[in-house]
Amino acid sequence: MIGSYGTIPRPVSEAKEKLRVQIEGNPDRFMKRDWLPLLNDVREKSAEIIGAKAEECVIVPNTTHGVNTILHNIKWTAGDRIVICKFNLLISNVQLVLSTRIKEGRYGSDDSLFNLWGSSANDEILLRHEPGDQP
Repeated sequence: MIGSYGTIPRPVSEAKEKLRVQIEGNPDRFMKRDWLPLLNDVREKSAEIIGAKAEECVIVPNTTHGVNTILHNIKWTAGDRIVICKFNLLISNVQLVLSTRIKEGRYGSDDSLFNLWGSSANDEILLRHEPGDQP
């Protein structure tokens, strides 16, 4: 899918079908031997695109899972602030995860969130607004 609605591009559909045939042709072999090299290939190609190392890239099922994984692996301490830039659709997943975790007492309090509206941040904006303020 593209975004929330629409069809996938034809080359993606064809690659998906090829993979389905491979998996269904011998599921045991695929799970025991074939899937990990394919996943590592995706990580290597993704890393190349974003200028990272393959071992720094993780493939996750969806954005909420990815955000949860990141947030669970940060050592949070009193006074930490979370800056949210509200200019794309990913923010709804981030806010959902954060608000749930804040209510559970895992990531500070509601005033730990700093909502930044717009597409750029600089020292002036950050100094002008307190955490939780809406610029």
